[in-house]
Amino acid sequence: MRVVGGTLVLGKPFQLICQSDQGSLPIAYTLNAPKRSEEVKVITKPGEVATFNTTLHKSLDLNNFICHAKNHQLIPAQVVTGQELLTSTTIIEPVGKPLLTSDPEVWDITERHDVTLYCAVLKGTPPFTFTWYSADTRAQLESRTTLLLKASYVISDVGTQHNGGYFCASTNSANVTKTSNVLTIAVKMAGWKKALIAMACLLLLVALILFIVLKKRLISFKKKRGPELSVKSAGTKIERLSLTQSEVTHMANGKTR
Repeated sequence: MRVVGGTLVLGKPFQLICQSDQGSLPIAYTLNAPKRSEEVKVITKPGEVATFNTTLHKSLDLNNFICHAKNHQLIPAQVVTGQELLTSTTIIEPVGKPLLTSDPEVWDITERHDVTLYCAVLKGTPPFTFTWYSADTRAQLESRTTLLLKASYVISDVGTQHNGGYFCASTNSANVTKTSNVLTIAVKMAGWKKALIAMACLLLLVALILFIVLKKRLISFKKKRGPELSVKSAGTKIERLSLTQSEVTHMANGKTR
């Protein structure tokens, strides 16, 4: 019993061959495997092999594959198990769904700092290829191949231009690509900028208060000066009237003489 090509991918169909090097034809081959009905193939031609299409979901299930070969009713069937297949077959496990995380956390990212995006899988056969994308533009940012279950991509000197969503994808020789959740980054303003803006707002508020106070005092001053100016104006008129009467009296006396 052997796997065609010597390699199988978990969860994908593959071909399994049962073949006996000796025995008179016809030979009936029966395959018993987990989660499938018993299947029989009869070989009647020399050099022909019994090929079964099947699927494996767990590596250890290969132990439970059993092939029976029988060519005469009176002769007991020859039985072979799939235990040897575990050592003679390359079994590839597809990658699981990757998880995308950041350091620092998304709520603690400030401008002018570096942000590391980690892409990790919990299962699969290495090597893995991890690729990072912008969720807004779908543009590829970085791609790396590693034997580890985790890889990282660094965004240097982040700013508001880096705001948006990010996701990663992972794959291996099983050629099954899985994508992660979307991680949304909102870069916060640097601390010194916040302090500068707060100081500017405070100075603006102080200036506004001073303007209001000075305006009120100016209005109050004008109200107090108003009556004084009126009194002075009236006194000037009376004095001018008295002066005019004196002049008239003087002129009258001059005429009398």
